[in-house]
Amino acid sequence: MIALEETKHDRDAQAVAWFDKALAIQPATHYAYFQKAKAQSRLGLMEEAQATADAGISRAQADGHAKALGELQELRRGLNES
Repeated sequence: MIALEETKHDRDAQAVAWFDKALAIQPATHYAYFQKAKAQSRLGLMEEAQATADAGISRAQADGHAKALGELQELRRGLNES
């Protein structure tokens, strides 16, 4: 929740740090990978954003979470185009 609030106020660097904390506690939080990658891309950290999306894709595949997998794959394609 804190990370999302940070993104609402254009504090993406702080948001990334909060997403990292959330993922360290609960690595199956698929939405955190998605939002972290988006924040990284807004910061111009494209390689990091792609790596985050890839990690989220792997996690969603391992967890059998089809909806998250589809959303993360779509985000990853968009990051390739940037």
